[in-house]
Amino acid sequence: MFLIIVNESSSRLEYIFDILFETILHTQYEVVLKSSISDALEKYPNASIINYTNDFTIPADLSIPNEGLLMERELRKNNPKLIKNDFLRLYFSEKEMNEYNIDFDLFSAAFYLISEYVFYQESKLDKHDRYDEEAYELYHKRYYSEPVLHQYAEWIWNYCYALKPNLTRIQNVFQQHITIDIDHPYLYKGKSIGLHIAGFIKECITLNITAIASRFKYYRSGTDPFDVFDQIADIKTPLAIFFLIDRHCKEDGRHTYHSETYQELIKRFSDHSCTIGIHPSYTAFQSERMIRFEKTQLEFISEDVINAARMHFLKYTLPKTRRSFLKSGIFNDYTSCPIHSWGYKNFMAVPFSWFDVLNNEKTDLIIYPSMLMDVTLKNYLKLSPVDASIELSKAIANCKLHNGVFSIILHNESLSDYGEWKGWKKVFQGLLNS
Repeated sequence: MFLIIVNESSSRLEYIFDILFETILHTQYEVVLKSSISDALEKYPNASIINYTNDFTIPADLSIPNEGLLMERELRKNNPKLIKNDFLRLYFSEKEMNEYNIDFDLFSAAFYLISEYVFYQESKLDKHDRYDEEAYELYHKRYYSEPVLHQYAEWIWNYCYALKPNLTRIQNVFQQHITIDIDHPYLYKGKSIGLHIAGFIKECITLNITAIASRFKYYRSGTDPFDVFDQIADIKTPLAIFFLIDRHCKEDGRHTYHSETYQELIKRFSDHSCTIGIHPSYTAFQSERMIRFEKTQLEFISEDVINAARMHFLKYTLPKTRRSFLKSGIFNDYTSCPIHSWGYKNFMAVPFSWFDVLNNEKTDLIIYPSMLMDVTLKNYLKLSPVDASIELSKAIANCKLHNGVFSIILHNESLSDYGEWKGWKKVFQGLLNS
């Protein structure tokens, strides 16, 4: 049992304690007001005491400085100073913290990281209107390559356990999940005659002999290069599939909820044991109406309740997109994933509840973080399939080290061994067969 002594409580404070002690450590703890410490010590005489009051007259096993972030309601303008040695440390002031057992406010740092506080402070966007990872020091320097909140939790545990070996916990167990976005279910199948003619003309003009041969192979055999759905259906690892079903711009797919061919595919997987989710279209991240409409259409086709989503292009704006999810009946958000490299976007290796910083409250939305996306390996890191396999192994090993949930974002095209994804199927084959 941990007793965490505080001057006063708050929604931020309660949230981050839940994350560190329940979600990660799976151990018992109780928040105790400074004025009630005597009663708590009498009730739990063998508890490990964490002092978060800045009052050194309180006897404790561990003393952590309190910089006040968890007691605030307004946004701070200044970013903390970032220093990485044994793990990432965030300094919210220039104060000397030598009297404490650790020299920075670990609890405020954890909240700052998991809540994506920096995105609320300043919105720096890339060409797709996503938060531009390269424009923020926290992401540009790849500090997300480690699940920092797990490191914080383990540091607390190890420090206190050395003093109180009676402490108990339940270890997380490493898991592996596959998630697949269906942006383009088929290359040829289900498309109109007009699109077939337009595609053929373009291939002739550009003298794309490979594409012409592929097209006529489909006309002869009926086998579509992107149709890898028998293989997907055989995946034994926990699986979630997200369907893009509406088109508003060129970044969206050609197959929509109107397509009978696409409807048949969706119905096939609605009868599968996997999770089915909506993949809201490119511009829907700013529109609750669009998210709600597309979710409703998917529910109509699948004849099932849809409560999971991942935004197309991993686009979201805080807190609007996630509030729109909740208002639309979506309680499981799979959007969190680094774009430029592998890692932990929210510095977490397991699912967790989302905290709305502007409303200053914990919500019912669960964030399911992914560590890696297939497009990241090929387009952003610009790796060959051989090098990508090595990088994938590194990511999995890192997640195992922290007993996390390794989740990857794939697309049916990346499993097709066709076109730009030629040679890539073998990179992901081991994941599908595990």
